[in-house]
Order: sequence, then structure tokens, then C-alpha cells
Amino acid sequence: MAPYVGLIRGMSLEEKRVVVAFIVDSMEEQKPKDNAEIIRKKYRSLQVSPELRHLRGCIKLTEEELKDDRTQYILNR
Repeated sequence: MAPYVGLIRGMSLEEKRVVVAFIVDSMEEQKPKDNAEIIRKKYRSLQVSPELRHLRGCIKLTEEELKDDRTQYILNR
């Protein structure tokens, strides 16, 4: 904190509030995401190729495969 003491003392009350608000916001954004959320976000941005889209409906899936997020992504495209 030593390098910032002079800077902080020279700030107005409003400027200090802005800095504190920024610090609080940055701390809230650092919540770790769970893996399922990361995977869902990743698969939402992927494009399904026309060859794969053509194959929909031609396969038989197990109950476990149907529950998989990746499989659901492909089937819902």
C-alpha cells in the first residue's frame, strides 16, 4: 500500500468511492465458474457442420448419452 498512500491522500471523496466500487466489482467477478457452466457456454458458440446435421435422427443413443450436455447441444441444433 505504501506506493498508493500519497495518491489516495490526494484524491477527493468521490474519486475514492469510485475506486472502492471498482475494487468491490472486480472481487465479485472472480467467482469460479463450475465446469458445467463453462462447457455449456463453450458449446453454445460452436457451429454444427452440415454433415453432422444431416446425420441427426440416424443414431440410437443410450439414456446416459441423451443426458450429456454435448449430445443435447448437437441434437438441439
